[in-house]
Amino acid sequence: MKRIAIMAAGLLAGVPVFSAEPMPSGDALLRKAFGFLAQQTNFRVKAVQTMSVEGEGMLTRWETRYEIAVSRPDRVACRVTRGIMGGTLVSDGSNVTLYLPAMKAYSVKPAPSSLDELAAEAGSEGPMGAAFALLEVFLSSKPYEVFSEGLESVQVVGSERLDGTDVYKVTGVAESQGRVTVWIQKGDRPLIRKVHYDLSELLKDESLPVPQARMEMSVELSGWKAGGKIDPAVFRFSPPEGSRPMEDVFAEASEPETHPMVGKAAPEFQLSSLDGKPVKLSDYLGTNVVVLDFWATWCAPCRRGLPMESRIAAEKASSGVVFFAVNQGEDAERVRRFMEKNRLQFTVLMDRDQKVAEEYGVKGIPQTVIIGRDGKISAVHVGYGPGSEEKLRRDIERAIAGTAAAGPAGQETAP
Repeated sequence: MKRIAIMAAGLLAGVPVFSAEPMPSGDALLRKAFGFLAQQTNFRVKAVQTMSVEGEGMLTRWETRYEIAVSRPDRVACRVTRGIMGGTLVSDGSNVTLYLPAMKAYSVKPAPSSLDELAAEAGSEGPMGAAFALLEVFLSSKPYEVFSEGLESVQVVGSERLDGTDVYKVTGVAESQGRVTVWIQKGDRPLIRKVHYDLSELLKDESLPVPQARMEMSVELSGWKAGGKIDPAVFRFSPPEGSRPMEDVFAEASEPETHPMVGKAAPEFQLSSLDGKPVKLSDYLGTNVVVLDFWATWCAPCRRGLPMESRIAAEKASSGVVFFAVNQGEDAERVRRFMEKNRLQFTVLMDRDQKVAEEYGVKGIPQTVIIGRDGKISAVHVGYGPGSEEKLRRDIERAIAGTAAAGPAGQETAP
């Protein structure tokens, strides 16, 4: 044993000792990676997105494969190559085409002036963003700001090998996305190689059928080609054989039947506001149009829609419109922090046991209910996505005028 120790000491004596490489901060790595992405005029990448839900011994898993090509300032091609979700989004700078394979239908409209505008439409609540989680980030000129919104406690948890590449592993927590982990390639080309979302904490609700369920989503990125030219043909769309044009393919695909609560008397309720004051619905009926938004801080579409809804209600306040954000079962302190952090100012009602939501037929959030002065529900909107603001303005104005909303209730993308 002594001989072995002496041999080892002799070997080590001939090996130079290097100081450990200082580990960069997690936020610095995210800024570097997304800053590198923002600098690329042209880039292409392949993506594999996997969603899995597990509970009570059952596992459900969906996989979608995409190819993304971006050429700034105004061209993009996002095509699904395998999977039942998603579709194709192509912009050649003049027109944007959306194609939905499940319907064998496509729609064409004038392209926005920049990819930032398109990013807002194709974001996480849009039809394409729901299928590919990073689309809004890839299209934005400020990808770091989009990705890191609401992300806290960011830190580097180590470095490892991923598919033969040395990467840093960065993790953080976002209220609307759970724990987020990012693998960033080391070196001068800090490419994003993988993003993983552990959404399980968001499911820990006693009202859910399987409160102990696990839900995870990951996006693996490979075949990065940053820089160089991209053939213009990549950004052209040729309708597949048998497909048909449609005025708005995604709007038609998501348009539901009229919500069953439309036309009925709004159920009476009394809830406490965030500051503890009692609020009774009947105190406002007869003189006001009441807008109720059922929401939660962990719901990404809710977070996007709330500022828009409260702004419209404030604009219409002189016409007798009152807005209440009805929170679903959350702790008051958590809601208060959310309001302060996002500088939101509107009345929040605390539906702690979610009984009011049940009375109003809420199956998914956000759900916005418009109640006319006659006390009847004139319109219901479920979800938030492109066109939500226009539909909400239209139906509020109809309620002010005393005319019922015609046609089906607006439904966009549910969380």
